[in-house]
Order: sequence, then C-alpha cells, then structure tokens
Amino acid sequence: MQNQAEKRITTFIAAGYALVIALVIALALLAISGMHALHSATRNLYEHPFKVNTAALEATSKITLIRDDMLLIGLSDDPEQIGKLSSEILPLDDGIRAQMAIIKESFLGDMQRVVESENLLNAWQELRSREIDLAMHAQHNEAIRIMEGPGAELFSRLNNDLGYITDFSRQRANIFVAESEHDSAALIRQTWWFLAALITTISLASWAVVRRVLWSVRSGEQFERKLQEIEHQARSAAYARSLIEASLDPLVTISPDGKITDVNQATETATGKHRSELIGTDFSDYFTEPDKARAGYRQVFSRGYVTDYPLAIRHQDGHIMDVLYNASIYHNETGAVSGVFAAARDVTELKQSSQYARSLIEASLDPLVTISQDGKITDVNEATIKVTGKHREELIGTDFSDYFTEPDLARVGYQEVFAKGSVTDYPLTIRHRNGHLTDVLYNASLYRDVHGDTLGVFAAARDVTERNKAERKVALLNLQNRLILDSAGEGIYGMDMNGRCTFVNPAASKLLGFAVEELIGQSSHSSFHHTKQDGSPYLLAECPTQIAREQGRIYRGSDLFWRKDGSSFPVELISTPIFEAGKITGAVVAFSDITERKRAENAIKEKEERLTLATVKNGVGVWDWNLVTQEMIWDDSMYMLYHIRREDFIGTEEAWRASLHPDDLTRGDQEVADAIADKKPFETEFRVIWPSGEIRYIKAVAKVFRDEQGKPLRMLGINMDVTERSKAEEEVRKLNRDLEQRVVERTAQLETANKELEAFSYSVSHDLRTPLRAIDGFSRIVLDEYQNKLDDEGKRLLNVVRDNTNRMSQLIDDILKFSRTGRVEISYAEIDMEKMAHEVFEELQPAIAGEPPQLEIEHIPPIRGDQALLHQVFINLLSNAIKFSRNSTPAKIKVGGAIEGGEAVYYVQDNGAGFDMRYLDKLFGVFQRLHSVGEFEGTGIGLAIVKRIITRHDGRVWAEGKIGEGATIYFALPTKEKRHE
Repeated sequence: MQNQAEKRITTFIAAGYALVIALVIALALLAISGMHALHSATRNLYEHPFKVNTAALEATSKITLIRDDMLLIGLSDDPEQIGKLSSEILPLDDGIRAQMAIIKESFLGDMQRVVESENLLNAWQELRSREIDLAMHAQHNEAIRIMEGPGAELFSRLNNDLGYITDFSRQRANIFVAESEHDSAALIRQTWWFLAALITTISLASWAVVRRVLWSVRSGEQFERKLQEIEHQARSAAYARSLIEASLDPLVTISPDGKITDVNQATETATGKHRSELIGTDFSDYFTEPDKARAGYRQVFSRGYVTDYPLAIRHQDGHIMDVLYNASIYHNETGAVSGVFAAARDVTELKQSSQYARSLIEASLDPLVTISQDGKITDVNEATIKVTGKHREELIGTDFSDYFTEPDLARVGYQEVFAKGSVTDYPLTIRHRNGHLTDVLYNASLYRDVHGDTLGVFAAARDVTERNKAERKVALLNLQNRLILDSAGEGIYGMDMNGRCTFVNPAASKLLGFAVEELIGQSSHSSFHHTKQDGSPYLLAECPTQIAREQGRIYRGSDLFWRKDGSSFPVELISTPIFEAGKITGAVVAFSDITERKRAENAIKEKEERLTLATVKNGVGVWDWNLVTQEMIWDDSMYMLYHIRREDFIGTEEAWRASLHPDDLTRGDQEVADAIADKKPFETEFRVIWPSGEIRYIKAVAKVFRDEQGKPLRMLGINMDVTERSKAEEEVRKLNRDLEQRVVERTAQLETANKELEAFSYSVSHDLRTPLRAIDGFSRIVLDEYQNKLDDEGKRLLNVVRDNTNRMSQLIDDILKFSRTGRVEISYAEIDMEKMAHEVFEELQPAIAGEPPQLEIEHIPPIRGDQALLHQVFINLLSNAIKFSRNSTPAKIKVGGAIEGGEAVYYVQDNGAGFDMRYLDKLFGVFQRLHSVGEFEGTGIGLAIVKRIITRHDGRVWAEGKIGEGATIYFALPTKEKRHE
C-alpha cells in the first residue's frame, strides 16, 4: 500500500517536472529566436547607410560625366545646350544631398566631414552657376578657367570626402554589427546558462518535494532517517570547511546587506585582520575602491554570479594585493538566497610582470615586433609606429614583410627564425608611409608558451642608417683622398716629426726619380733637398720645408730639389703642418716643377715687347693675366679702350669685371673658365660701361699658356673696340625681325588648319572619357560591394585597373588643355606677374603632401598678355617645381624675372631632381618624359602646354638643369605686342 502511494506521487511529480522543463525550454528557444531576429535587423539597419553611400558615389561618378560636358559650356554659344547640360546635374546634386541626410540620421558618418562636404557641394554649385552665367554672356575663357581651376579642385575635394565618408560609415557599421553579434552571442550563452541553472533548480526543488512527500508517508523510518541526514550534513559541513581552509585563495561569504559572514585563513592573511574582526563588517571596507567592491557583490545578487572581477585588497599595513574575484549566490534549505560565496585569485605578480614587460618594450628606442607563424604582426611598440608612420591598429594583423623595401628578403628572414630559432644582425630597410627609408639590423628569436610550443617570433631592429651613412662617408673620403693624391699633378709627400717620409704620391715619385719604397722612412732633407738654389749646402735647421713641423705654420716659397740621377730642378712648394688632438704630428709638402714655367715667362716677355710695337699703331689693347699670382697687366691701349686711368686700375680680374655690363658677366666668366679648362678657345664679344655711362662693344681674343703638365700659367690676349660694327649688325637683325613678322602673317592659313585639327582632337579625347568613367565607376562598386568575395589578388588587379583609368583620364585632361591652348583667342591685358605667381602658389598649397617648399618670389616686371593662359603657365611650372623638389630637404623654389632688351624674361627655379641637358630637346615635346612614372607622376604634356602658350604670345621658352641639382625653366615675352588686339 505504501509502495503504491509512493509510486503514484512520484509519477505525478515527474509529469509536472517534465511539463515545467518543456515550458522553460520553449521560452528559451523563443528568446533566442527573437535575439537572432534582432541581430538581423541591426545588421540591416547599419548596412543600409553605407549601401546608400555607395549610391552617392555612383551619383558623383555620373556628375563627373556631366562635369566634363560643363567644360563645353565655356566653349558653347548655344543657350539651349548650356541650359540642358546644367539641368542634367541638378537632380544628381539633390541625390548626393539626400544620401548625406541619411548618413546624418544613421549617426554612422563623420558628422563634421559630412557638413564640410555639403559646404563643398554648395560652393561647387555656386561656381557652376557662375560659369553658366559667364558662358551665357560669351565670356568663355573665364568660364573655362573657373571650372578647370577652382571648380576642378572643389569637385576633387568633394569626391575625396564622399569616398572617406563611405569608408568611415562602412567601418562604423561593421563595428556596430560586430558588437551586435558579440552581444547577441553573449546573451544566447547567458540564456543557455540560465536555462541549465533553472532546470537544475527545478530538479532540485522537485527532488526536495518528492523527498518531503515520501518522508511523510514513511512514518516508521522518519526519525531514523532524520538522524542519518543530520550526521551526513555534519560530515559535509566539516568536509566543506576543510576544503575552504585548505584553499590558498582568499574565500569569503557575504550576506545580502553586504556584511561578511565567514572567511578562510587566506582572507585573514590578505587583510591582516582576525576572523572575529572581519565577520559582521562591510565587505567593501577592505578594498582600495569600496564603491567598485560594493557594485561587484550587488552585481552577483542581481545576475547570480561575476567572473574575473578586478579589485585590490588593502592590508592593514598598507600593502596592496591585486585580485580577480569569481563569485556566485548560494541558497538555504528553503531555496531562499542566503548570500554570496566569493573567491579571490592573487594576480599582483602577474600584473606587475605584465606591466614591467610592457614598460620595457615601450621604453625601447628600437622598433620591436612580434610575428605569428603565418607572418602576421601580432604586437608592436611605439618605436615601430614611429618608424613606419602607421598606428598600432593598422599594423596588427598585416604581413610583416609589407613594410620593407625588399619584402621577399624580410619574409626569408622571419622564416629563417622559425627554421633555426634565431637570426642576428639581419639587414633590412624599413619604408615609412611618407617614403622615408631607415636602414636596420634585426635580431630575432622564437618565443614559446608554458608548454614549450612555438607561438611566434620576437624581433628587435636597430637603426643603423646614420652608421651606414658614416661608414660610407668615411670609405668615400678615404677613397677620394687616395684618388686625389694619386691623380694630383703636383708632387705630394708627408713627413713625421723627425722629417722622415710617411707617404709619397706617384707624381712626387716621378718628379724625383725615386721609387716610392725608396723614399718611405727616409729623410726628405738628405734625400732630395740638401742644397740651396745657389748650390750652397742647406743646414737642416735652416731647411724651409721643416718650418711647418717645427713651428706649426705654413711655408710657401720657391726652392731647388735634387733627382735620384743627380740633376736638379726648380720647384714651387707649400709646406703645411699636420695637427692631431691639438698637437703637431708632422707636415705635408706639395711641390711642382716650374722649369717650363720659367722658360715660358722669359719667352712671353720677349713676345710682349714685339707685340707692343705691333699693336700701339692699330688701337689694339694687349693684356696679360698671370693665372698663378692672379696679377693682370694692361698696356696703354687697354686704358683708352676702357676709359680708365692707369692709377684707377689695381690690376686684378675683379677690377676688369667691374667695367663689364652686368648682363654679360655670367657669360664672360663662363667663357674664361672654358678657355682655362681647355674646352674651347677664348674669342668673344662683350659690353663695357665707361665712367660716363656710354656703352661700348669690345671684341676679345686670348690664348692660354701652359706648362708641360698642361697646368695653365698665364692668359695673353687683345681687345678691340667693335661698337660701330655691332650697331650695323643690330640693324641687320632688326631687318630680319621684320622679315620674320611677314613670315608669321603668311602662316595664318596654316594656323586655321591647325585649329580645325585641334577641335577634332578635342572631340576624340572627350569621347574617350565615357568608357573610362564606366570602367572606374564599376571597378569601385565591385571593390566596395564584393570585397568579401574577392581575394587579395583580385582586389589588387581591380586597383591596377582603377589606377590606369585615372592615369588615362589625366592624360585626356592634359590633351584637352593642350588642344584648348591653341584654340582660345588671346585677350591682351596688363598683368601683375608677381601677384599672379603668389596667387598660383597659394592655389597649389592645399594639394601639397608633407612640408611645403620654401618659396622666394623676386620683384618681377608686369607684362601685357592673356590672363588665363599665363595663369596656366605658372600653374604648370610651379606644379613641376613642387613635384620634382619634394625629395629635397629643404625643398626650395625661386621665381624671378627682369627686362632684357625688348623682352621680359621670367624663370622658375627648383633644387629638385633636375635633368640631363643632353635631352633638352625632348623637354618641351608632347608626351616626352625624362623621369619614369614610378619616380614622378605626370603625363609629359605640362611643358608642351607652356611652350604653346608662350609661343602664341610671340615669346620663347628654354631650360637649364643638372641631375640631382635642380632645374630652371625660362620664358621670355616681348614687352611690345606684335599683333593687333
């Protein structure tokens, strides 16, 4: 009877238990399904705006199609066509503005950038309206200048901003979606845990009810079982207490009001207080952050548990222990919450060691990096961020080899570490994002986990850029010194403090007739300098070559040296002391054989006497310039030619140069230098200015005399006054210019044909833009919308396509500009060229990457010309100067000009890459480039446009440059117009 009752009760309770469990599971599944739906809605909510952004970019691509047609507005005379083109853009502008509003509402975009983009769009619309108004009034040049200048710049900035906003909103959307996924996953996990806990609780409760009911029907066994239960609870309590006290971690139980109800020995040790002092006190009183501790145990009561909750226990002696708490609630026999059971894990040493290790890493001035087994960067220090120019977030997860000039060599390096365990002094060169290169030596080794398994590579780089430069500089200096000594035409030898030779160059060996090894270690005085010029013996104490090493001062003079064969020869020498650490350690003597020079001096003296007789009667001036002493001698005729009194001429080159016309100085200096260097004979004409201000033309012819070794000794020449002949030649040149003018007029028909050809070129170039825009637009859409489906190679190839379409688009733009410069009618006006140069540089500054160049603009003369075309000349020349000098430190640009004859000559000079003058004829040709696209961007049309504009102004263009030392572009414009306006 009793067993049957127990079975019925048990069955009834089991059925109820199963029903409750089923309901709980159904509710949990319903909650999880709702969270999945919420996550999907969140994804759709945040993915929608950046899809809209992509539509905005497509709209700007369509505006680009119309924008080029807007350039045609400046050339069109048809108001209906102008209105049609402008109306096609308006709905696209409204579309972009609508997409910006959506971005604002989604709070995904960079709000400040969106507002700036709206302002840019408004500014561009205003410029477009202004262009349409100018075109309607047939002001085509000004309309084109607006859209190609400020209009093109505003549209480029607008397009860049829209791209940035799209990327930014996409990143924000991805972050929100990821956070949603994370929160949903966490909530689902907590739901499952809650379900498990609830099922366990219901199971325990059901078990307790069954036990209670069964106990009531077991009247005969009730008392005995109660005694057994008490004994079991006592044994369990004793066992549990032993476990608690055996724990090395601080354990504590907390009542619902936050009071400590029990502690173990580890808690007493951590706080420094006895159990009796702790029990009944507030749990939060023993931490550095009481409010945080109080929030922690309240969180346990509200959620049921906490995991790895960070706190810091304060010992009563002030000592601090960092801990992580794990806590959960516990119940009494009736199921009511009795309190919280909390266990603390001491992480002080772990935290200190982690902070210490991180501090060591960040304190290092050397770039440090950790690399995973697949070559990805897992961590970097601040020094690595500085040397690459990228943030930590940009570096982590990318390929280690991507930041070096030789990626394959970098990849082999870290693979060698995985193979061998380490590498030492592995040379690489890091490339900063701005292009700066840093030479480094890497030392790297494996790092492992506690089980000895390889986790990755730890690599440290030492910057050796300056050391490498210094080593190369020292090696180059040593080589240069050796080459200088070996190639010097003069004899050079060194001696120590005892007068013994320490080195001898080949020229000295040849002049003295001794082998080098015969002189090293021997006394120079006794070997080849033992007598004076008169043949009397030299005492060592009187030897002038020893003055430098004995007295520490330089000696210059003439003397007599003896060859090995016993012959002697006159020399000119200089002896210079050698100082090391402030002390004299020897001397260096340089000498040259002046035998031939003396002979030449005597021969020249004789010729001078003969020449004087021949020139006095013919009004020819004779001059003699000693290139060794720099003394210049004139005869009487020279003073008459220059209208200078003998007592006013000091006999130097500078005194002669003072009489020359300033515009002839540079050319005159160059021709003198070429003659001395034996590049070409000296025969020239130049102008001199008499004290009265009258300008005379002088013809000069001279010959350079040299010694046996080819060293120039003197320059002997004549001057003749050719003023009258020069005037006649100028008259001939004037007649020639009149003839050239007639030729220009005869070519008018040819220019008309050229204009028709240029119009055809413009039409073809314009039609080419449509497929290019389609390629670029759809490539961008594929990259944006299908980036998760493309591998890295696919993305790279699409970017290559976009780069080439952009390059082709730029080429077409330049072709249009080139064509247009030959078609637009020149409108002459007075132009302040100095002001225009300043304005153009200010227009170009926003597009300059990095530090802008130093600009110097001299006071340059105004000119009459076409405002828009000459504005384009300065844009092209200053853009080139900025581009080709960006690798110079510091970059310098100079603009200058002056009136020369009937022309205003201007120039733009930079200190950049320069060019080889052998290829000067290619510089102003269409599509001619002297540098590769990889070095400097561009299409090779800019200087061709400059030449065409200046030629149309009846001017001329030329250039000077040197590789690595910069370039100067000159253009000259006539001061008087040669055509009727």
